[in-house]
Amino acid sequence: MYYVTSIEIIRRHRKSGKSYQKVADYLNQQNIPTKRGKQWSAMQVMRICKRLKKSAA
Repeated sequence: MYYVTSIEIIRRHRKSGKSYQKVADYLNQQNIPTKRGKQWSAMQVMRICKRLKKSAA
């Protein structure tokens, strides 16, 4: 459940122009953990965005 929610949040925030770090900060502030239960980093957000871009192509 958290994973789907986080993907939607990442898409929405990146579409609005926020940086990877701002998205990671937002997810952490909202206490939304990663799939593995950890805190978000800009690198994790960037990797998810790249995967989403690949799957959309």
